[in-house]
Amino acid sequence: MFGQYLIILYSFFNVISEKIASNSFLLTKTLQQSNFISQYEGINLHNFDNEYYALTLRIGTPLQLIELLVDTGSSILWLANYTCDNCSILNRYKPYLSQTYIDFNQTYTQTYGQGECSGQFGQELFSIADTPINTNLTFLLANQVSNLSLQKTTSGIMGLSNWDEHTNIFESAYSNGQIQSPLFGFQFLNSTSGSQLFYGQFNQSVLDQTIWIKTNMKKMWSTEILGVQINEDEYIYFDDHSSIFDSGTTCLLLEQNVYNKIYNDYLNCNLDCDCNKVYPNLTFFFEGAKVTVPDTAYKRYLYNGSCSMCIGQAKSTNILGDPFMKQFISIFNKKEQLVGLYQTPKMFNIRYWYFYLALGIQLLFICALVYYQIQRKIIALE
Repeated sequence: MFGQYLIILYSFFNVISEKIASNSFLLTKTLQQSNFISQYEGINLHNFDNEYYALTLRIGTPLQLIELLVDTGSSILWLANYTCDNCSILNRYKPYLSQTYIDFNQTYTQTYGQGECSGQFGQELFSIADTPINTNLTFLLANQVSNLSLQKTTSGIMGLSNWDEHTNIFESAYSNGQIQSPLFGFQFLNSTSGSQLFYGQFNQSVLDQTIWIKTNMKKMWSTEILGVQINEDEYIYFDDHSSIFDSGTTCLLLEQNVYNKIYNDYLNCNLDCDCNKVYPNLTFFFEGAKVTVPDTAYKRYLYNGSCSMCIGQAKSTNILGDPFMKQFISIFNKKEQLVGLYQTPKMFNIRYWYFYLALGIQLLFICALVYYQIQRKIIALE
């Protein structure tokens, strides 16, 4: 009789398991969707070898599709003109095809840490597909590009610094009433998919859990940095207390004394490094915040099987590039001159825990049935 009860309970448990399993995905999905970042779903970014991230835009009338590298370290949005000299860019903007292009006949040269571009300012209609953003922007139409490492499929760079003299696409859309907030943010990942742009009205719970740091420059997303701790052991103070949050820089660029200390005492290599070796975690300290960059973030795997360290010496100000910015979702508040650091909470996956629990209970039932059958045979033999 006891064995029959076990069999009935086991069958009942299997039915319940299948019923809950069929709904657990929907429940998990609902929990994930309730934890949204901003009022609009994240816009996917194109990841180029975990080094550059690009946003697809539509420009002009009729529309021309372009891809621009997102760069929080510069302020100018520029596109390569179809007549651009020394350009390796294939997808160039053709202003003569657009009915909404306006030439301001004002020349300008945009310089970067390495390379530059020059051309004339103009105005054009920019939009992002499947969003309410459709607004006029001033941009630089580049006729010459020198010493800039760009992907051939991209058309230029979208500068998104905090310089007030230059209006970005989110500010323009906000002033036109197309979105409810000029805030924007990024999540950069080391995967072919998943990197996203967030914009508009952010979830209040996200803003409440975000650590906000005041900027100390009017032309850069620069904040005061205190020091860096290496493997929770040695702490190094920065002489230059400024650090730029720069999505357009692929590595960490640190002032000389900090770089020399890390390189000489912990890395001892730059190129052709041992990929199997564990290198130190670097924890950067700010006023009220700290961010840990693991070695997996700054260790780059090369095609020859070796690794390089994506840490270099800064020419002037410390630049915290992609290895740093991949550790959190960055949120930029240009009006209040604040940079936000938000780390998404890990979602509790119901199916994961449920099936481990279900497996354990099923094994207990099986063991009980086996034990019962063995006991019956022993009693019968006696």
